[in-house]
Amino acid sequence: MDTSLALKAIATYQAESTFIDEYKSPNNIQVRMNEGLGCAIAHYCKWDGIQIMRIFQSALTDANFHTEAVMVASWIDKEEN
Repeated sequence: MDTSLALKAIATYQAESTFIDEYKSPNNIQVRMNEGLGCAIAHYCKWDGIQIMRIFQSALTDANFHTEAVMVASWIDKEEN
């Protein structure tokens, strides 16, 4: 299984197990998937905001959003100092 499929499976599982039925409509599937993946990352990091920001920074860097990654690095630095 490649990374994209694995993340989709995690996001799907988390979205299905986390959100109430009224929130599970076909119109908001992408929102649920994004929030499901966000919940999974939070669980993985044990709700450690700094670790979550480090993952976010890595994702931005991988997507070539270097300016934004530098901003997140400054947030991390501010929180750690």
